[in-house]
Amino acid sequence: MKLTNLTKGLVAATALTMASFGANASVIAEASIDVTDLTVSIFDANGNQLIPDIFDPAGFGLNDVNISFNGTSVSTTLDGNNNGDSFDTIITDVFAPLAVNLNSSQTNGVSTAEATSQIIGNIFAGGANGSTSGSVGVYGTSSADANSQIINNLEASFTFGPTVDGFAQIDFSWFLDTYVSVFDEGGEGVADWGLNISLKETDCGFSCNTLYDFNLGSILGVSQTGTKNSVGDLWDESTGNTESSAMLALTAGTIYELQISQSSNAAALSVPEPTSIAIFGLGLLGLAGAARRRQS
Repeated sequence: MKLTNLTKGLVAATALTMASFGANASVIAEASIDVTDLTVSIFDANGNQLIPDIFDPAGFGLNDVNISFNGTSVSTTLDGNNNGDSFDTIITDVFAPLAVNLNSSQTNGVSTAEATSQIIGNIFAGGANGSTSGSVGVYGTSSADANSQIINNLEASFTFGPTVDGFAQIDFSWFLDTYVSVFDEGGEGVADWGLNISLKETDCGFSCNTLYDFNLGSILGVSQTGTKNSVGDLWDESTGNTESSAMLALTAGTIYELQISQSSNAAALSVPEPTSIAIFGLGLLGLAGAARRRQS
């Protein structure tokens, strides 16, 4: 879920307006990461893509396919109140489309915490999309805390069925959006994220071969966490790319496991000081007066 610059501007303007009326907006934090068109394509030994056949999975080059979700969940915490939703199942139909939609949303006065998670499609047939997004806004003149967290974990194991060797290729696009802004003394905001995709052999003792290993943190070369705890601090980052693996060699009769781990987290804490609130409010009124004078 992309947080557009317009949305960020509206959120910030709303927060400042609330502060000027004494509500004392404190921290806004959001982290979201989208993975689109994640596809695992299977090729024969000659590099010809095998056509999926719903009536003959072996013709697709896959046997004994199991897709499991072990920790796909959303959860929010707001002023000590916890809420959450999860999805945990095993799918054995190699062509079964997925439709997972999880959401947790809480509001306490003007403080909010929201977490969403979505998986749609099929990685072996047509591609799949995965999205996680967490956002929090903490306001008020008393201590408050909010946290939203989302985790998508998917594991797909399969046996490459043909009697001859072949290849696999992994393609997908990703987009990361993070935003943290602190408006008052005593406020702190955090946004972090993670994306890992790997394909490896299993049931091979100590000599298992990893065919593909994608770690978004390593690709970006930046910290997976942004923390701001001073008034005026801002972390605003949006970036994305399209990835395509090399042709990954598959050995006939070997069991492989595709692991996808995607997570987003946003947290905020507000412990405003009355003196800081008064000074900050006066400062906002001064800025408003200066703006009116410039317009005149």
